Amino acid sequence: MEVKKEAKREAEAARSTHALENLATSDDNANIAVAVTLRACMCVLMIEFWCPIFAEPKK
Repeated sequence: MEVKKEAKREAEAARSTHALENLATSDDNANIAVAVTLRACMCVLMIEFWCPIFAEPKK
C-alpha cells in the first residue's frame, strides 16, 4: 500500500513538472510570435519609408 502511495506521489510530481514545462514553452512561443510580428511591422515601415526615396523620379 505504501509503495502505491509513493508511486502516485511521484507521478503527480512528474505531471506538475511537465505542466510547468508546457507553460514555459507556450510562453516562449508567445514571446517569439510577438518578436516576429514587431520585426515584420518594422520591415514594412522601413520599406514604405525608403522606397519613395530610391524610387525613380516621375517625369
